[in-house]
Amino acid sequence: MYKPQVHKPLPPDAPIRVQKGQKQARVVWDGKQQWLPVSPAGKVIGPASKWYAKIDGKPTPLARDRVTSEKMLAEKRVKAERVREGLALPDAKNVETWPQLLARYHQERLRQGLSPLHVKKSHRRVLVHLDGLGVKSLDDWRNLTAPKIARWLDGLKRNHAKKQDGGNPELANKPFAKASLVAYCVALQTFGKWLQKQRLVGILPEFPTISQKAENKRAPLSKEMLGKLVAVAPTEIGIFYRLCFATLARVGAIFSLVADDFHLDAPGGPWVSLRPENAKTNVGQVVPLPPGLARDLRPLVEASKGGRVFSKFSPASITRRLNLDLRAAGIEKHQPDGVLCAHSLRHGGTSHLLKNGISPFIVMRLGGWKNMEMLTKHYGHIFAMDAQEHVARLME
Repeated sequence: MYKPQVHKPLPPDAPIRVQKGQKQARVVWDGKQQWLPVSPAGKVIGPASKWYAKIDGKPTPLARDRVTSEKMLAEKRVKAERVREGLALPDAKNVETWPQLLARYHQERLRQGLSPLHVKKSHRRVLVHLDGLGVKSLDDWRNLTAPKIARWLDGLKRNHAKKQDGGNPELANKPFAKASLVAYCVALQTFGKWLQKQRLVGILPEFPTISQKAENKRAPLSKEMLGKLVAVAPTEIGIFYRLCFATLARVGAIFSLVADDFHLDAPGGPWVSLRPENAKTNVGQVVPLPPGLARDLRPLVEASKGGRVFSKFSPASITRRLNLDLRAAGIEKHQPDGVLCAHSLRHGGTSHLLKNGISPFIVMRLGGWKNMEMLTKHYGHIFAMDAQEHVARLME
């Protein structure tokens, strides 16, 4: 370690002397009055306030005191060794503020094809998670550790239990939905990988592995179950259920529908337009509507006066309503292949079409999947059974 020499202007009122042929000036340097040499150009020459060291041939600033500087030097040498071995990326300098960096991240996600609605929700979610972790700069992110992330997740679970149970301490260990924890971790990991790709950070913090059991999977809602739900649900809610099932749309997309999206008097039959800006994957669909459903939708569309058709309730209220209607209809929420939830309507409509011989490519277009890989990931077992029945019939 060393302290490099620094040249500063000579104060006009500084006392001057000559010692052993060397011109010197008495100045305040690093908080102290001292005699320092003066260069032929009239500059005062003195040591820098910080210690420096050469790492990979480059001068690197450390700290003011020697002990702290030695610790920093040891850490930087370990980091440099990991970079040379390919175990970490070098930390790049960044002149952006933290809010500017977050804004650029979400702008790039828009360019990747995600819808504005989905990116807006993702942006809000990442901000909340980073705030909960106390991350307000790149340095804060680089200092994230696995224990700190684990404590944050535990805090989320405790807060959720208190909200659910009115602060009852005996129920503080109530299980928290693992799917929520997975979503929180995935949102932060996606952001971290983007920072890594921008060469702003080296290695990523270690996130806990959260395994989800089979009972947490979303089960499809059959057409028979749908009929029972509609029979016990309020009229508008029943229409909402039927529309989700018939269009294979996500709940958020249905809530965003306005009167102009419905074409109930089209010459070729009624249909609804699911706009790309309200879709998770930024893919729009034109979906035909059953005539009976179109007839029941007409009063709601006309009553909306050009605005949102389903404006009387929200995603949270539809979840509570579905749970009430499941109990009223005598349908178990926990099915052998998973849990029934609002997404089960889309899941069930897709399964119903595939089991009845509709081409997977048509289903893919109706449901807004970008490629067959996503469809086969969740419904490949239906393709196999469908093929088995057709092959047995054709080869008989």
